[in-house]
Amino acid sequence: MYPSFFYKPGYGTAFVKFLINEIINRGEDKVILEVAKDNFAKRLYESLGFKLEIP
Repeated sequence: MYPSFFYKPGYGTAFVKFLINEIINRGEDKVILEVAKDNFAKRLYESLGFKLEIP
């Protein structure tokens, strides 16, 4: 489905951390991430401190 380089260990973590830092550096004090229920990267986001909220 996706090229194999998307699955290299650490790439996703580094990219999400970069995005979080960019958002914070631009003056935001909160980062919100909306993810589909069956998203395969949920563990990655939770490992970076995102919390599950069910509406």
